[in-house]
Amino acid sequence: MFPGVTLHVYDNPNAEDCYGCEFCMDVAPVEFVYCVSGKVRVELAHGSAGAMPFTLEEGEGVVSCMQRVRGYSTAEPGVPLQAVALRLGKGELSDLARKTQCPFLTRWESAIRRARTVFFEKITLSPPLRVAVQQIYAKLPSGSLRTMFLESKKMELLYLHLNYLSARQGPELAREAGLTKTRLNAVFRVMHGDTVFGILRRERLEYARRLLEEGEKNITEIAYECGFSSTSHLTKVFADSFGMPPKRYQLGCGRYG
Repeated sequence: MFPGVTLHVYDNPNAEDCYGCEFCMDVAPVEFVYCVSGKVRVELAHGSAGAMPFTLEEGEGVVSCMQRVRGYSTAEPGVPLQAVALRLGKGELSDLARKTQCPFLTRWESAIRRARTVFFEKITLSPPLRVAVQQIYAKLPSGSLRTMFLESKKMELLYLHLNYLSARQGPELAREAGLTKTRLNAVFRVMHGDTVFGILRRERLEYARRLLEEGEKNITEIAYECGFSSTSHLTKVFADSFGMPPKRYQLGCGRYG
């Protein structure tokens, strides 16, 4: 699924020498980078924006949407490096923008067609993203299962990051619509029966319910993956919505002890 989205895993455990690589963002202009350990110095170069240096450290990430950008990344010697990059090609960006209707993706896709540099932001990894990328190094199998495992993690990271973008849609949608956040929520309540945040929370709860039924993850992993701040937060919201705590619901499905 989504062959134009690729997952790249970087692992330099010894870090005895300075590790560096050159890259170009013409083919895959959208990139999400997550640093699990180590420290990376990145130098970006773009004709209109000039040099854009930055440092990426443990627990940090970068969201970028740029075209015709070249750069070079250098890991600090003596510090083990582990980093994961999720890259979206131009065609996949258009497909995802159409299917998800995410305003960020739509804006990026439009800007890429006009060949403009549009977005670059450093972020602190949320608990769900941190858990997901750490699992890649902790549970990466060998042999034929490796490809299947990485494909599943690719989809998980894609979902988590689109979820991260969607969580910020309220203020963005209000500005784009020329409304205050209060007015936008009032309009959403009339049209959809809930606020923007309420709709997003409902989607997160539905996703949590599906993960509980599958029984492959524990409550803590599900809470972080679905964007809840803690296990207790998920437990309270889930119980309010479904009439029982998530653990009892999972045990009732008979899939996880």
